[in-house]
Amino acid sequence: MRAIPGHIDLVRRIVIDSLSREQLGQLTEISDAITHALDPEGRFTALLEP
Repeated sequence: MRAIPGHIDLVRRIVIDSLSREQLGQLTEISDAITHALDPEGRFTALLEP
């Protein structure tokens, strides 16, 4: 579990910080499409809600 914060920082630097605002928007749209294909009823999203 100690590796998680370092892993999150690494992913942010490599993936998120290397993309432009437009690319981040595209990544969000792509991720949403994939999530919907995997979970069309939105069950996973319901698990994330407080």
